[in-house]
Amino acid sequence: MRNNNVTIIGTGSYLPSRIVPNSEICEYIDTSPDWVEQKLGILERRMVETESTSDLAYYATLRALESAGVDKEDLDLIMVVTSSPDQISPSTACVLHNKLDI
Repeated sequence: MRNNNVTIIGTGSYLPSRIVPNSEICEYIDTSPDWVEQKLGILERRMVETESTSDLAYYATLRALESAGVDKEDLDLIMVVTSSPDQISPSTACVLHNKLDI
């Protein structure tokens, strides 16, 4: 079955505020920040401290809605795909739905 009525009209993203530089990671492993950057292409990482996956999804969703010019009440589907959910049940999508107050 093919559905041609599905369109992505906006996207959003959100990064945790804590930046973890290579120098901090290299305190725990036997390598240098330069090696990590040159061999892996990683300049920095982001780490959550008090935020949950649904918090990250919430802020990214607000940005996506703004990008699309859509009200949250107009959403037909909330789908969250993650390997690090807030908890097993309810799903992160359900938690996000609640945080959006819709």
